[in-house]
Amino acid sequence: DRNTASDNYIFLVKWLERFPEFKGRDLYIGGESYAGHYVPQLAHTILAHHPKSFLNLKGILIGNAVINDETDLMGMYDFFESHALISEDSLLQLKNNCDLKTESASVMTEECAVVSDQIDMNTYYLDIYNIYAPLCLNSTLTRRPKRGTTIRDFDPCSDNYVQAYLNRHEVQVALHANGTKLPYEWMPCSSVI
Repeated sequence: DRNTASDNYIFLVKWLERFPEFKGRDLYIGGESYAGHYVPQLAHTILAHHPKSFLNLKGILIGNAVINDETDLMGMYDFFESHALISEDSLLQLKNNCDLKTESASVMTEECAVVSDQIDMNTYYLDIYNIYAPLCLNSTLTRRPKRGTTIRDFDPCSDNYVQAYLNRHEVQVALHANGTKLPYEWMPCSSVI
């Protein structure tokens, strides 16, 4: 992660050398998921190298941050309970029977497996990233988004449209992406590494 921060820092410096008209403008760094590591480390690198310079760092934003597996998981379960998605009893059983530091399917206790299964059943039909939104129930609707979608007329399949769009050949050519012609489609969360 330090290497990523260093590479991103070098990119920013070189980019501002190429486009000096952006020097001194307010800079905000944002990201989500594993950027819970990348964003603060880049901010630290900027402040360590140029606390008062043309990199005018004003703030950071991290959404759905991965920071620490144990506390991230416990925070998710606390959120579920505080929003009545799981019972207080389920949360208590989870805390008493599961070791979130080391619990995995291969070493999970029977008590932990029971409460974990119950929690999974209670949250199965939810988008845990937006508990108030409907789910996309038809993943084949990926080519054309609904017209006139607004915040009140939320389209839960919007991620599918983005994925389909970013896998179009002409889009990848325009973005100079997939130059190696990968044998699989781009996905926002892929297990192919």
